[in-house]
Amino acid sequence: ETLAEVLAGTPMTQSGAVNLGVDLCSALCSLREAGLIHRNVKPSNVYLSSSGHYLLGDLGIAKIDELKYCSMPETMLSSFSAPELFSLLGTIEPTTDIYSVGLILYRIFNGNHAPFEDENTSAKAADRRRVTGEALPVPMYADYEISEIILKACAFKPEDRYQTPQELQEALLEYAALAEQWSDHPIAQSLREAC
Repeated sequence: ETLAEVLAGTPMTQSGAVNLGVDLCSALCSLREAGLIHRNVKPSNVYLSSSGHYLLGDLGIAKIDELKYCSMPETMLSSFSAPELFSLLGTIEPTTDIYSVGLILYRIFNGNHAPFEDENTSAKAADRRRVTGEALPVPMYADYEISEIILKACAFKPEDRYQTPQELQEALLEYAALAEQWSDHPIAQSLREAC
């Protein structure tokens, strides 16, 4: 079962979303240790295991040492892809996967809406704004601390993001440790349309 399918039926709780982020970072840490990045992190490439952990699949991996020679096929681009991948001269960066994890969390904490998406702005128009470098609004249902983590993961410039999946994972674990009270209520709507 993919994350997209899971969320279509069961909106996530705050603790569930943080655990998802931690699991994705663990997978990215393993790839990083092997000198690889995934390149195509999105809900349809995240799977829920029978033990309740999230795993990354459909590996579109690239070697970190060879990123300057790599390109991203247009068919792999999604509404979770980092902005640098949409530029004509764009390159895959070591932080590309971190951006995608941040954007998955952003949507979960934003009522299943991408940044800038609302009743007056279509998903496509919102996505165009996202990749141009306009500062992302704070996710609707996120507290200050998780918003800060998500927005750093989704920074427009690769150098402004967490530089390793371990850094993002540590920020999420620290947030979880400091959270006085987790909500068992769903954060917001599910990711029904996530691809």
